[in-house]
Amino acid sequence: MKNIKTNQEILKRVQCAINPSFNDIYVLLDEHLSLISSERKFINVNNPEYSLSKIVAIDYCVALQELYCAYESGYLAKIVMMDETHIDYDIILSDINLQCMKFSPDHEIIAAVTTTGVVITMVLNFQVMSEVII
Repeated sequence: MKNIKTNQEILKRVQCAINPSFNDIYVLLDEHLSLISSERKFINVNNPEYSLSKIVAIDYCVALQELYCAYESGYLAKIVMMDETHIDYDIILSDINLQCMKFSPDHEIIAAVTTTGVVITMVLNFQVMSEVII
C-alpha cells in the first residue's frame, strides 16, 4: 500500500505532452523538462535562462508543431526542437502568471488559468478572446 501512495505522489509531479508527428514524448518531472525521442534518446530540454523559474504547465500544439511551457515567473515560452543539439526558445507572453493551460482538441484555441483565478481563452496567435474571473 505504501508503494501505491508513493507512486501516486510521483504521478502528481509529472506532466507529459506528445508530438504525434514523430512520436516524441516531452516529460516534465518537477522542474526538469526532458524529451524521450522516438529513437529512444533521452534529451534534456531545460533552458538555463529560465532555470530559476518552475514550469507549471506544458502542452504540445500539433497545428504549429511546437511545445509551449508556462513558467511560474509569468512567462509563456515556445520551444522548437530543431534537432537534439539545437533547441529554439522564444518568449511568447510575459507576466501572464499562468497556473495551467491546454490546447483545445482541434488545437485552435488555448484555455489558460492564471494564479489569480482568471480563465483566459486565446486563439493560436495568442490574441485574447475572453477573460472570465472564476
